[in-house]
Amino acid sequence: SAICEDDTKALVGSPAGGTWSIVSGGGSISGTTYTPADVASDTNVTVRYTIAANGSCAATTADVTFTVNANPGAAANTTDN
Repeated sequence: SAICEDDTKALVGSPAGGTWSIVSGGGSISGTTYTPADVASDTNVTVRYTIAANGSCAATTADVTFTVNANPGAAANTTDN
């Protein structure tokens, strides 16, 4: 699903206890909240949820991709009178 560049996105992974990281597209993650970077055009972002290895079980990852939509710029009329 898409978000606007001035919104945040709650990240939910299962099972609990994993960590989120950014694979591509920029922005930042604090805990389970993704905050997009300022973008000039619509940008695809991929984030990864990682569950650490546990005993004989290997680490596992899952990637999620969504779009950050650029905010439209304000238009200005600079016509001379």
